[in-house]
Amino acid sequence: MLQAPRSSTGAGGGGERRAGSSSCAHGRSQGAGPKLCSSVRLLEITNDFPPTLGGIENYIYSIVVRWDPADVVVVTRGTSGCEGVDRTLDAEVRRERVATLLPTPGFQSRVVGLLADMPFDMVHFASATLPLSLLGPRIRRATGIPYAVSVHGGEFMVGARLFRPLMQRALGEAAVALPVSTFTQEAVLRYLRDPPPTEVVSPGVDPARFAPPQLVGQDSPPARSARGRNEPGPGPVILCVCRLVARKGPSTLIAALPRILARHPGTILQIVGDGSDRRRLQHAARRAGVSSSVHFVGPVPWGSLPGYYAAADVFALPTRERFRGLETEGFPLVYLEAASAGLPVIAGAAGGVGEAVADGETGIIVDGRSPEETAAAVIRLLDDPVLARSMGALGRDRVLGGFTWDDTVDQFRTALAKHAG
Repeated sequence: MLQAPRSSTGAGGGGERRAGSSSCAHGRSQGAGPKLCSSVRLLEITNDFPPTLGGIENYIYSIVVRWDPADVVVVTRGTSGCEGVDRTLDAEVRRERVATLLPTPGFQSRVVGLLADMPFDMVHFASATLPLSLLGPRIRRATGIPYAVSVHGGEFMVGARLFRPLMQRALGEAAVALPVSTFTQEAVLRYLRDPPPTEVVSPGVDPARFAPPQLVGQDSPPARSARGRNEPGPGPVILCVCRLVARKGPSTLIAALPRILARHPGTILQIVGDGSDRRRLQHAARRAGVSSSVHFVGPVPWGSLPGYYAAADVFALPTRERFRGLETEGFPLVYLEAASAGLPVIAGAAGGVGEAVADGETGIIVDGRSPEETAAAVIRLLDDPVLARSMGALGRDRVLGGFTWDDTVDQFRTALAKHAG
């Protein structure tokens, strides 16, 4: 049975916290790991929730699992395997039996009824993606309860520009928009004629899951996974984790690989993920004569991903902007995962990438369209293991200093509390 959300101030917490984070405490079910946060009773509405894989799904799940379960209810769509995910949460998850949540009168009526039954302080939409976010102003008018919308950057890409009036309608009455980066915040302010207040809430990473093998031990799940997967051989391993689409840059890595192999024979490029460009990329690898050096791993279970980071020497994702910046990156989470795992990062100069990677300190930012520049950056790191280790260590320190999921939840809770009426 659903327990109505209640206000809870928590206790203790330990460690430094950002302003307004005093209501966060370590959760009983997660031990000393995720904190449970409260003070804002939250209704989460989203199409993007596990078991579907993706950055937005990870972002929202990581917030919900750290929220006081009595203070949050998730409304999302039903998908194959969702029962297993929902059992991992103490919070209630309500699944609509539809392929996609849409702002239909029937769904709106059910949400309004839920808000009438329980004392929520805020409704949160996991992304500004149309048309679901159009439900926000309707709910506010029907119930008086404010709503917030997270903005990840993709909402303002090429096709979305055609729907500027609808995006203005969806966001214009929001109590607050929550862009994931300063770059995305600036896009919101440029894009909307009359933008709502904005508060940046960057994504984070779990440094206990994504950790260098020497920190988690040789018998840890990441280390075991690293030893067991694909048997890549004795050469260096370059890891790329992404959706296989044009702007992400695996094609640039494949084009750079002959130069890298000439300097470091035996190098393996591991590409984790899937997408519409997979066959084109496989053809590019054959055409470049490097098929045997490129492992297309495909999608992997979320729990297995740390092992691929633990087995790598360099992380590379030379993203690039397309259509004169209309298709770009908001804040690629994989760069934080790699940094947390102690890897030096090679990133493409696009969108909010510079907020995730400190160029020259935690990694190297390159022109994502240039195989020559990408190859030179990889070779530089493989030639100089001391530099690579230093960048990896600085990257992990940077994550621990402000880019953990606990930091994200502190920012999120503070922003909602500030604008919750």
